[in-house]
Amino acid sequence: MKKKLMFMCTLLLVLTKTSLTHASEQTTVGVLLFDGVQIIDFTGPWEVFGQARFEVKTVSSQGQQITTTMGMKVTPDYSYQAAPVFDILLVPGGHVQNAKSAEHIDWIRKHVNAANMTLSVCNGALLLAETGVLKDKEATTFFHALDDLEEDYEDIKVRSDVRYTHSDNIITSAGLSSGIDASLYVVSQRLGVQKAKEIAMHMEYDWDPDAGFVRGLMADKYLPDLKINFDQSIPFTADRVYHYGDKQEWQQHYRIATDASIAQVTSQVKEQIANQGWHYQAQTDSWKKILNEESLSYQFHITDIHSESNTFTFKHVIHTR
Repeated sequence: MKKKLMFMCTLLLVLTKTSLTHASEQTTVGVLLFDGVQIIDFTGPWEVFGQARFEVKTVSSQGQQITTTMGMKVTPDYSYQAAPVFDILLVPGGHVQNAKSAEHIDWIRKHVNAANMTLSVCNGALLLAETGVLKDKEATTFFHALDDLEEDYEDIKVRSDVRYTHSDNIITSAGLSSGIDASLYVVSQRLGVQKAKEIAMHMEYDWDPDAGFVRGLMADKYLPDLKINFDQSIPFTADRVYHYGDKQEWQQHYRIATDASIAQVTSQVKEQIANQGWHYQAQTDSWKKILNEESLSYQFHITDIHSESNTFTFKHVIHTR
């Protein structure tokens, strides 16, 4: 009986040591949180890292509860002061202006330099850019923030044609669901591609490490930038009701409500289009432009006019060839 008890105790001790050793070698992930953080930017990667058996912890500046976009409440594990060094630092996007003070940027820089790997999602790349750690590196971001990243940080090699980038120990992803792809890539770097594919399959996620949808390549990036302005005495509102397309064609529809005449609105539209380098072709009632070796064709139409409510639909479409 004593021998059996001794054997069981010895076995328990071995198992305990093994468990402790495994825990000490577990990859740790620190997730930066701030008010207005985009939910999928950190929860998508969290799912991936959790499936990989990484230990995921959250951090806010004072350890205070934060409110995400769309109202989710999250109570972080650490404050900046109490947070340990993490193997992987995750910097999500969202209302990143709430995390651009010196306190935030200094903490991010410190932990990027201490981590083995850093991943930004969406416009979280703008926070990394503020720290200077992206200098002379490739980076990408949310498609609406690509121009800001390129114009405000000239020493960054901005990529609009990929879902994520990897330069040195920093990975940046495009918007929203792209963070899942980049997280799977991080897992592939630490545990191998097969493990990453296994996790993607378990998540029922169609992950292609060599390709995939790239939002920054869609044709809407070529649409003219229209800003209709009238005197304050003339009300004008534009509500987007449709916004969809692909690399070759993109349509946007707006419901306009205004006391201005349709002729006044279209006059501003035509002036702004011409000022942006478009040339009108009367025979096709379209506007043409060559940009980055792309042949572009643009049209706009006014439909669904309701004079009694001073509303109409403004539709414009871009084609690439």
